[in-house]
Amino acid sequence: MAQDKTYPLFIQGIQKTGTSTLVGMLNTHPEIFILYETRMDRTFVSKYGNQLLKGFPEARRFFRNTSDIGQPYMEFTRFLEQRIPEFHYRYLGDKIISLDPHETHRTKSYRTIYAIRDVRTWLCKEQIIRHYRNDIDLIPPAIDYLRYIIGTYRYPNCLRIRLEDMVERNDEVLSTLSSFLDLDLSLYADRWWQKIGQYENEDPKNLIRWFSGHASSKVKPNKLDTVVETKPHPFWNDFLPLFDKYYKADNFREFNIHEINADLAQSENLLKYSPLPLELCYKDITTERLSTKQEPVSHGFFFRALRKLNKLANKNIGKYS
Repeated sequence: MAQDKTYPLFIQGIQKTGTSTLVGMLNTHPEIFILYETRMDRTFVSKYGNQLLKGFPEARRFFRNTSDIGQPYMEFTRFLEQRIPEFHYRYLGDKIISLDPHETHRTKSYRTIYAIRDVRTWLCKEQIIRHYRNDIDLIPPAIDYLRYIIGTYRYPNCLRIRLEDMVERNDEVLSTLSSFLDLDLSLYADRWWQKIGQYENEDPKNLIRWFSGHASSKVKPNKLDTVVETKPHPFWNDFLPLFDKYYKADNFREFNIHEINADLAQSENLLKYSPLPLELCYKDITTERLSTKQEPVSHGFFFRALRKLNKLANKNIGKYS
């Protein structure tokens, strides 16, 4: 790999899968700059895009709708090389929130790190329940998440990082990332949770202050935030073997396109179980926010809160209809 060239690099995933943690880990390396939900491939300027433009207002021209997601980032790279040549990045890209595995491969197959976690715990996170209304029916988000995992195997030049591995086998994850990027992360990412946001004064990484609102990314990887026990249900019997086949596969495992298409078609058949409320699928759930001193939320309280959320939503529907 040429040392003087910059390559697009994207971290993609959905909320509560460790995307912010990956951004923090990678940005400890001086040759990596991962922006944060900036989306230069769109004309709309996000909250974090505005933070970047506060430091570099001339960079507004790079924010435009384009099918080639990597192009504006490469143009921004050349802009930075002229403005602050003392900082050179081997990789520059963005954190992409999306369940579409095709997002970073529309015109070219850009190097992508997919953040993933076990669907059993993902479905139980408070933010996911609120956004996807899993309390009413978990089938649509579960299927979309499954199709996302399967779809990542369509593309070369990508890596899947499991949240569970980041917590329980962090050294192995750093080694895997180092091999994927051909950079030694261990020199900089040791105790990365203490280094997030600690950059040189002139480093443009300081412009995007995402880490001030994502305390969980600064938590030492000691334990998982959610533990569950599922209830027996025909949906799990059909869904989990298909999910685990791809989720637990080695990064170097290859699935041929015919197998992928067949499994994607099979995933659509799971809609027959809809609607299926989350409460019917879990025997026990214990979840907590590791970045706070808040006590873990356990089974009884958890489901009472779900029923309250559902009642409130129904009340608002009646109020505004």
